[in-house]
Amino acid sequence: MTLEIGLDLPVAGLMVLSGYLHTDRSKPAQQTPPVLIVHGTQDDVVPIEAARNSQQQLTAWGIDVKYQEFRMGHSIVPEVLDVVINFVTKA
Repeated sequence: MTLEIGLDLPVAGLMVLSGYLHTDRSKPAQQTPPVLIVHGTQDDVVPIEAARNSQQQLTAWGIDVKYQEFRMGHSIVPEVLDVVINFVTKA
């Protein structure tokens, strides 16, 4: 949902936690904000390949993407919060 809606909004940044870009999404018409994608390598709800593909597509479109994987499932471990805080304070 973050990428589907957020890429078209005038926001400072987008955080995608265990999410992905739908394959039928076209390149945004406007300049887009930086994107943080965090995903678990053991996610059994959203496959890790969906996140990796999203990172590749966004990068191909010229979007500034920070991508990080963690050894976790479809959840948020405390280490993710450090990455989120860092992204928010630098966005």
